[in-house]
Amino acid sequence: MINFECASCVAGVQHTIALGGERRMIDAQGNCAGSMRRSCNPCEGAAECVPVRMEVSMPSTSDLKRGVRFEFEGNAYTVMDVALQTPSARGATTLIKIKARELVTGQLKQFTFKAGERLADPDVDVRKVQYLYSDGDTRVFMDQDTYEQFELGADLVGEAKWFLVEEQPYRLVLYNERPVSIELPKAMDMVIADCDPGFKGDTVTNVTKTATLSTGLQIQVPLFINAGDCVRVDTAEARYMERVRK
Repeated sequence: MINFECASCVAGVQHTIALGGERRMIDAQGNCAGSMRRSCNPCEGAAECVPVRMEVSMPSTSDLKRGVRFEFEGNAYTVMDVALQTPSARGATTLIKIKARELVTGQLKQFTFKAGERLADPDVDVRKVQYLYSDGDTRVFMDQDTYEQFELGADLVGEAKWFLVEEQPYRLVLYNERPVSIELPKAMDMVIADCDPGFKGDTVTNVTKTATLSTGLQIQVPLFINAGDCVRVDTAEARYMERVRK
């Protein structure tokens, strides 16, 4: 977190840029929005916000939990799992074992830190976007607020490609102002494009068959599911959850 004081503001209000999420500035009343080096309405006569006093707050390893982002040795990561190792020896340091996914490559890595160590806060911005279309291996998204378009190659989209449906909302992650990945909802309602026909009375859910979704992803579904049905799918495990009646 970086706190800075606007040299142009008559009241000398405090502003904040929140790193690791959406950039924004507010005053004590929460009514001064903008970004660093931009016009700062409604501060009187302020042409731009110039940092004259900075406080840098680094995240502690003791604060890490699932979903938190941190930077280590020049790379940004998202925490996937955290475990504490409490030493048996008196006076020994507690260790924090982290499993994290690198934002750019998607690779899973494991780290061991001492409790209380300080880590860098990555320059990450998350945008609400809409999926527009694919152009070869490139996927095109549009910012829902600014209408700015972003392109992601197949290497960055990864397995998320199986859950990309045109005009559906997603979250685009930018690292150092460069798009690096797409965040999926925990579950999505998707249409069955093809499967063997179901039969009346097939209501058991522990017997399954293979079905193909509209995106080409194949999942296991109960026997009573038919082509054209809408089903809810767990995006983390590519798993059928329930049939959705619309």
